[in-house]
Amino acid sequence: MNKTRLKNILFKLAVQLSLKLIEPETASKILSDAVKEKILLLAEEFGKKKKWQKDYLIIVLGSTGTGTMTFASDVDLIFAVENSSKYPKIQNDFQELLGNLKKELSPFSVDCRLRPEGASSQLVWDFEKYVEYLNTRARIWELQAFLKASYISGNEKLFVMLSETFQQRVLKLSENEIANGINEIRTKSASSFPLEMNLIDLKKSSGGLNDIEYIAHYYLLSAAEFDFKLIGESIPQILSHLSAKAKQKKVLNELADNYIFIKNLEIFNQLAFSSSSSKLSTEENKFEKLAQSMEFENGPALKRKLNSVLQFNRESYSAIIRK
Repeated sequence: MNKTRLKNILFKLAVQLSLKLIEPETASKILSDAVKEKILLLAEEFGKKKKWQKDYLIIVLGSTGTGTMTFASDVDLIFAVENSSKYPKIQNDFQELLGNLKKELSPFSVDCRLRPEGASSQLVWDFEKYVEYLNTRARIWELQAFLKASYISGNEKLFVMLSETFQQRVLKLSENEIANGINEIRTKSASSFPLEMNLIDLKKSSGGLNDIEYIAHYYLLSAAEFDFKLIGESIPQILSHLSAKAKQKKVLNELADNYIFIKNLEIFNQLAFSSSSSKLSTEENKFEKLAQSMEFENGPALKRKLNSVLQFNRESYSAIIRK
């Protein structure tokens, strides 16, 4: 098993980013791949002598799933087992596995809060019940979460079956249903972010990363034919795919560029100020330091760029989804 600790990988990536030896996108991919590999190796080692070893599935969601992790990302997992009633100790087994993963993936937070029914449900879902849930009861935000899913370990055929179920469910959705669901989760996300003096949340603030993600998800979920090969792709990759077919090619390409810009700013902000979130201070001296990292002329130039990007994203969201 790869014994390189994640803290060592994080340190090396931080040094390489500071010296401009790699791009933030590359660092995100390396980090995401390292986390996925650790989950895979630990899960396979743990399941070697278990009776359920051919019946389980582990999926990772969020930025880990899409290969866009930052230094402050969470690792969101889903555990499912086919015919789980055959294995009376399955919940205990996966509680133990989750404990092992939390130790191995430190300093990242690891949980299964995005599983069906949320934190109140059982840790391991029976696969058949998961399929039924996805096909009939999953809400729009849960379908959005699955768009960021990546297969990690277990029976890969189960993941293909889930993806096909997801595709069938998406085809039943109306554009209004998708727009309303996205508007609802956007409102809830924004209201959960307290308005603080001199702070911008690069994810949740109006025009931030979430707005670009919502636009990409809106187009994907409302497409006449959903290509489930796009499950687990990053937002810039999805927007690039969409722009090849959409009338709004220029807008989608600019949104992809804006996503990369904000994501880079988020990573450099975490690096420069040991920040553990997506919140950015608007203090002039902070922008001055970030401008150097991002090769801008000065702090005010970087701030003007950010404000312009956020405004474009806000206007795009309103034009495309606000119905």
